[in-house]
Amino acid sequence: MVVASPQNSPPTSPAVSALCTTSGVSDILNHFQTTEFSWVRKEHHAPQNEWYQNTPRKEFSYIDLHYVASVNREVSLSSCQSSAISTVAQEIQLATLGGGTSGGFGACGTGRTTTMGWAKKPYTSGVDATGLCRTEGNMNLQKIPGGYSPTAGFDTSGSVAGILWELFAEIKTQCPDFRMDLLNI
Repeated sequence: MVVASPQNSPPTSPAVSALCTTSGVSDILNHFQTTEFSWVRKEHHAPQNEWYQNTPRKEFSYIDLHYVASVNREVSLSSCQSSAISTVAQEIQLATLGGGTSGGFGACGTGRTTTMGWAKKPYTSGVDATGLCRTEGNMNLQKIPGGYSPTAGFDTSGSVAGILWELFAEIKTQCPDFRMDLLNI
């Protein structure tokens, strides 16, 4: 269903029309962000000269995580928008693929955006940045002593939010317009 729009404005969906006012037409800054990542838990062994009885000693384990994130900020010209900012939280889904943990990261897995985070607000020329930022990288996270054990108490549902926060903080250093306030973790 197409809803009538102000003069000189393209048709809009009912959701966007609900944001419209009779005060006129303004440009809208649209902000969209997505994230995908995968990880594998790795173990670091002591140097060979420190091996005990030909068995390598596990000094620590960590999560080796690869991520891809994008932020797109664009202007919709001649669109109707109220003065309020509207947002939708970016939802992240984790799929732990091994390791026997309950609620933690386990031995390996993936994470992805299931609901794209977005925000819309009236555009202010010369103030609001536009453009596309895409970043990709690797991080080492959750360094824990010894070899990995899902029952050791380090890899729990209580540690997930902090680890994800480290990931998203790194993404923000690469894409400064990445909005942490849109995340639902």
